[in-house]
Amino acid sequence: MAGVDAVWLAVEAPENLMVVTVVLRFGGAVDWDRFAVTVGERMVRPYPAFVRRAVSPSRPFHQAAWTEDPGFDLGAHLRRKQLPAGVDQLAALVSDLLARPLDMSRSPWELHLVDQPEGSTVVARLHHCLADGLALAAVLLSLTDPQDGADVAGATGAGTGVPDRPSRRVRDAAQLAASVVTTGLGILFAAREPRTSLRGQVGTRKSAAWSEPLALDVVKGIGRALGVSVNDVLLAMTAGALRRHLAASGERPQDVRIFVPVNLRPRGEPVPTSLGNRFGVVFVQLPVSVADPVERVHAVHQRMSRAKASAQARATFAMLGVLGVLPAWGHRLAVRLLGAKSTAVVTNVAGPQDPVSVAGSPLSGVVFWVPQAGSVGLGISILSYAGTVTVGVAADHDLVPDPRLLADAFERDLAELAGRAAALR
Repeated sequence: MAGVDAVWLAVEAPENLMVVTVVLRFGGAVDWDRFAVTVGERMVRPYPAFVRRAVSPSRPFHQAAWTEDPGFDLGAHLRRKQLPAGVDQLAALVSDLLARPLDMSRSPWELHLVDQPEGSTVVARLHHCLADGLALAAVLLSLTDPQDGADVAGATGAGTGVPDRPSRRVRDAAQLAASVVTTGLGILFAAREPRTSLRGQVGTRKSAAWSEPLALDVVKGIGRALGVSVNDVLLAMTAGALRRHLAASGERPQDVRIFVPVNLRPRGEPVPTSLGNRFGVVFVQLPVSVADPVERVHAVHQRMSRAKASAQARATFAMLGVLGVLPAWGHRLAVRLLGAKSTAVVTNVAGPQDPVSVAGSPLSGVVFWVPQAGSVGLGISILSYAGTVTVGVAADHDLVPDPRLLADAFERDLAELAGRAAALR
């Protein structure tokens, strides 16, 4: 197992499982038999990782490994459940699954087909040692078909795509080595996060919620009016939602640091059948303390521009590779250090631009979460699909007992930003 993948196997703890969770919601019923066939043909057969077991090292400095699962049974990875009507029933099930460890005696993934009177939902749970969230999203999108004959656009992220030359490789290696040192020192000596209700002792009980679909055209319009990217607007909405949450809790809004995963695969490169993790992390101070929503957008733009111009993402990827060969104490120390420096993990993924279906059933919405590590108890995911944006919140129940309130705050922040941006035109 590659070192960077082994990290996610080693740092799993009962209070923060290293599981990527994806919720695929449908407007109607999904046929169970057709769904099982689709999973077998499009997910299991092309990707050998889904028929392998992860084996942890038995001694220090020994590497974790993959081994074939001799008794692989697709049926053992597919579950079916009936629920009464209502999004609250589904959210409660997802919350329960967020706290439930995967069976590591077999390949670490499972798909739950949940039937409700209003339609079916697939809840996918895949261990982070298999691949990063972007790669796993692409795998799940391989289950889909276009509804109207258009090409399915898979999950995307920033890539490099720089031509490779020997002189460039030498220079890049030297720059990367320097960046690893500076990034590591920056993390080590960064100030601890402020004391807010979003931080604290995390437990094993989790809560999940997601917003109503938000209009992507409105987000794009705000970006055009303010001269910033869609990602800048979405992160500014995140800052605004956290500000509303803290204010509603009677706290003084303070800037908080977030981890933002960055895809390091070259742009347009397909996810390899071997899967694996290929991402870095940038650290961004969200301007939660800034009261004016337009000023928040510009503050996010400036801070993200600095983060993108740095080599943090590549440096953290290299650091994860080194951590992967250390014994367990090294993983625990790194996780404690990182957990003290961040309040949340925030991800933003672009899904298909056109409507798609799975096993003949139209997909109405998607939400997902990557895991948090150490003492980080809040994960916020933003995913666009077919002209909409859905925000998912996964949190430690003791820190954010009702994540629905935080998810709803995004809608209010978008409406406020849209009004301000319209006035500036």
